[in-house]
Amino acid sequence: MRASSSPPVRAIALLGAFVLSGCYTYIPATSVAPGSDVRVLLPVESRRAGGTVIRETLAVEGTLVSWDDTLRVATETTQQVGNFRQVRQMDTLRVPAGEVDAVELREFSRGRTLGLTAAIVGGAALLVTGISQAAGGSDDGGGNGNGTSASITVGRFLDLLRAIGGRE
Repeated sequence: MRASSSPPVRAIALLGAFVLSGCYTYIPATSVAPGSDVRVLLPVESRRAGGTVIRETLAVEGTLVSWDDTLRVATETTQQVGNFRQVRQMDTLRVPAGEVDAVELREFSRGRTLGLTAAIVGGAALLVTGISQAAGGSDDGGGNGNGTSASITVGRFLDLLRAIGGRE
């Protein structure tokens, strides 16, 4: 498989980055009301074979149950078991407040949402324009009068998909 830096591939990669970032962001918090969605950062120390101690951070996302001398966060995970069955595991994480690195509050991000919406609308417009041009459509108002002057065959559509995917 060869690497491609064509504009459609870059646009798809940018759209993927927006989708993965979502419409939410986490902000550091010193106090959070119970019932809020939070991310808790916990220190994890592990020893390597050479005796060196490595300090890493574990992030746990969930709903804050309480925050006093012990932090309690309700978590939920879902696993696919077989083809048609999912198992949901609900648990409550309890950690002494002194052992927590940070607590971050999950908030709606208007900027990320607007960026994601603009990327989706722009991508859809580019796709429609590309299909219209590949099908031989025109923007000059010609055609049969009902506004549907573009038609596409299966072969041309497959050629368009190959061109977008970078395969020739």
